[in-house]
Amino acid sequence: MLRCVLKWAVLPVTSLLAAGQSGVFYSPRHIPSFPLEPAATIDVGQIAQAIDADLASIKPYFGVVRTAQATYFGVDIAPIAKKNDLRLYLGVNSGQDSPDSYEDQVAAAIAAVLAYPDTVQAILVGSDNVRPYGEATAADITARVLDLKKRVEVATGSIVPIGTSQRADAWLSLDTDLSALASVVDIIGVETYPYLDPDFSTLDPLALLERTWVSLASRYPEDKLLITATGHPT
Repeated sequence: MLRCVLKWAVLPVTSLLAAGQSGVFYSPRHIPSFPLEPAATIDVGQIAQAIDADLASIKPYFGVVRTAQATYFGVDIAPIAKKNDLRLYLGVNSGQDSPDSYEDQVAAAIAAVLAYPDTVQAILVGSDNVRPYGEATAADITARVLDLKKRVEVATGSIVPIGTSQRADAWLSLDTDLSALASVVDIIGVETYPYLDPDFSTLDPLALLERTWVSLASRYPEDKLLITATGHPT
């Protein structure tokens, strides 16, 4: 099963995605009008238009998009994804790389579930931000996952799968110990970049990824595991 679907940037291993459904991680930070500096001018209209153009270009190739945030400078992702007939694994993130506060992200995520329930497939709290790769502790993310589950259910009356997306090294490291976090999430999102490993071989490009998957599946429930980023879709 693993080998036949690993050509996708997001690996469909849960019941949330049909076998073979393709997905990709998307960030608008490459957009020329996206303000990368605190003093930069923010043109919300240009950002929205550029995200719309990006998602339109993604649509012919992928059916699902994962984001790190639910809103960028007030531009919500969900309505644009809906317009382009794309399903979402919607990110909720905060920190030094996020221009929007945690509460802004939560509000956008809840609004998305209310307005576009068929578009939002799941919500992922945090993206590659657990220590030592980011500033959040496992306890921080665990608390936010539990908080968001309650708030989404109260606000929408729906139970939406909620997880997090962190590096494979973090999930497997004894130092970070994400076992408590893994127990409360519905999705254990895994970011892995095998081509950066010195042992990576183009003769067998899936070997490292498959070994990582075996290690993850030996530690966590396999039906929770989802590859959420690989750097390249193939």
